[in-house]
Amino acid sequence: MDAVNIKNFYWKYPNFIGVVSDFALKNINLTVKPGEFFGITGPSGAGKTSLCFSIAGLIPHQMQLNERDPRQYVSGTVQVFGEVVSAVEEKDGKHVITGKGVMAPDVGLVMQDPESQFLTMSVRQELSLGLQFLGLSKTEIDLRIKEALERVGMVDIYDISDKIHPTELSGGQKQRLIIAGFIAMRPKILILD
Repeated sequence: MDAVNIKNFYWKYPNFIGVVSDFALKNINLTVKPGEFFGITGPSGAGKTSLCFSIAGLIPHQMQLNERDPRQYVSGTVQVFGEVVSAVEEKDGKHVITGKGVMAPDVGLVMQDPESQFLTMSVRQELSLGLQFLGLSKTEIDLRIKEALERVGMVDIYDISDKIHPTELSGGQKQRLIIAGFIAMRPKILILD
């Protein structure tokens, strides 16, 4: 089974002021095998972030589409480990977006600006938030926090992580903190935008 399988995927951002925009993603076909690492490069505006959002299930599920027929904005399919993330199907004479949508915690998405993902007041809280949503015990949460900080080279702040606000970290440390937060949740796929 493929980790990611995208077939004939198109995506256009909705525009609410009457200007018709072009597709950000056009006829994307991509297969990623389990355990595979790969990179996508291209100029600004090429659709790299849109592709990341599509794999994570944010596009199209978290977008408000202003037309009745979603095919004006999206077509094709996105699957993660055999599960449909996004597709357009006909139901009762109408086309509707189907699929699971947001793939957390199976897919972790580290966005370009790490500060946009901070939700709490300390490094420890930041790292434990997702683990609490998973219903893990305090012992397991502490273990995973320490392991994640070790993996990103920040274990030296483990003992004082409840006293450090994420904004006190350097730019690189902020990115590593967000990565550690996802590593602690043990996603099947980790996307670094």
